[in-house]
Amino acid sequence: MPGSIIGLRCAALALAVAATVLPSLASGRLPPVVMPDLTFASFADCVAELRTRHEEALRSVDPAPLPVENGTLQHMLESAGVVEDSATTAHLDLRFNTQAKSPMPETRQYRFSNSYDERSLVCTGPVLSEQSVQGYTLDSFAPMP
Repeated sequence: MPGSIIGLRCAALALAVAATVLPSLASGRLPPVVMPDLTFASFADCVAELRTRHEEALRSVDPAPLPVENGTLQHMLESAGVVEDSATTAHLDLRFNTQAKSPMPETRQYRFSNSYDERSLVCTGPVLSEQSVQGYTLDSFAPMP
């Protein structure tokens, strides 16, 4: 019996050391942030706000990666635009992706780091509701040419 307790303690110690020494390999997501509702004079005005937000989002996109220290950075957008679901409801889903690419010459690879901001905007009549969720994905790697 004492041997098994010592073995368990050693295993627990090894796990604790590994947890502090090895890098964390995971993706993460923050809790949703709900913005205060906005009330417009009409449903049409609310939809106009959705269209304005979509146009602003499109302007924030980088057409190509931008050079930064030790790599590139690019801001991208995924969206189907404003969708009118009925005579009194419409929505706009936006997913902003930021991708950093950095060379790793010692391993002849590129490292890609990604973060995102998902925004959901919904008009129900003249009321605009908005929610945002941010997070990041596990780094990925690709061979250098």
